[in-house]
This record gives sequence, C-alpha cells and structure tokens, in this order.
Amino acid sequence: MTFKTITGHDALAIQKSVPSSLIFVPSQGGLSHNPREFTAPAALDKGYAVLTEVLWRMVTAKA
Repeated sequence: MTFKTITGHDALAIQKSVPSSLIFVPSQGGLSHNPREFTAPAALDKGYAVLTEVLWRMVTAKA
C-alpha cells in the first residue's frame, strides 16, 4: 500500500503569517514518525549547525 503525504508540519500552518522553512536530518532506514525512528547524533549536530547559522544570519543581516 502506498500513502501520499506532504512535508510541511507546522510550517504549513504558519506560512501565511510568517516566513517558514524546514530543516531535514536523515533518519536511519528512512523511518519518520515511527517509534523505531532513529537519527544519529552526528546528523542532529549538522541540523543544529544549519539552524544556528540561519538564525545568526537573520539577526546579523543588514536591513
């Protein structure tokens, strides 16, 4: 059986009010929203680095 899903989560709900985006990190075996989902700490660290860099650029950008 194939399920069609969309990627968006809360970003879809708030996009009309504020700009929004998603940062994805890989889960082992591609599992998502599953009790067996696992993401390696190194992948989480990379996602965190992306988030902090984006936020830093946002707060330091010249208008």
